[in-house]
Amino acid sequence: MYKMLSYPIALDNPTIPGNPETKFEKLITIEEGNLFNTSYISFCTHNDSHIDAPGHFNKDGITVDKISPEEFFFHNVQVVDVSDRPGLEITLKDLGNVSDNTDLILIYSGQSKNWKTPAYTDKSLQPWLADEAAEVLLQRKNLRAVGIDFFCIDKLENIEQKQAPVHQMFCGINSLNKTILIYENLKVEPALNEKVIKVYAFPLQLAGIDGSPVTVVAEVK
Repeated sequence: MYKMLSYPIALDNPTIPGNPETKFEKLITIEEGNLFNTSYISFCTHNDSHIDAPGHFNKDGITVDKISPEEFFFHNVQVVDVSDRPGLEITLKDLGNVSDNTDLILIYSGQSKNWKTPAYTDKSLQPWLADEAAEVLLQRKNLRAVGIDFFCIDKLENIEQKQAPVHQMFCGINSLNKTILIYENLKVEPALNEKVIKVYAFPLQLAGIDGSPVTVVAEVK
């Protein structure tokens, strides 16, 4: 069985404050007597369900198209439920025991239940990953990605003050010279209480770009 863990790109999706909204334009339509339909879209690379490439916060980090394809397959997935503490810092204790075998952590905060409502963009309801937790995750041998069901892995107030310690650490600005891919605005709830066999998390191949919308699918048993 397969579960979709990413949202469709849509005009009415919530956007992080300051990001431009997605736009769709019909260029050619069958309704107007043409043979086919063709559309034009414009979107921010960090709207909707998306990946942050290392180049998002690291001037020397690679862009989406330079990430090896095997980095988008995950075989040892850990799903963490922290929905009992909405809008709070997610600590290492909240994450529980993260083994060295884990290659992807999916964090369910419950914020995704507010998708397409004003509550989703409410800053007071936005959780974030603690700096100390990020530092420990960097030391996990096989961990390659963290996915969250909310806007931003860093505290939004920190971003506004031009501080993003977790993004910077995961994008390769750390003493270990290691990167961890960041997936934001996912639907993690479908993976709760399931045995996750694999997760496939593919971005668009955007040359030289810092992030991309993603399609994320979990194979569950």
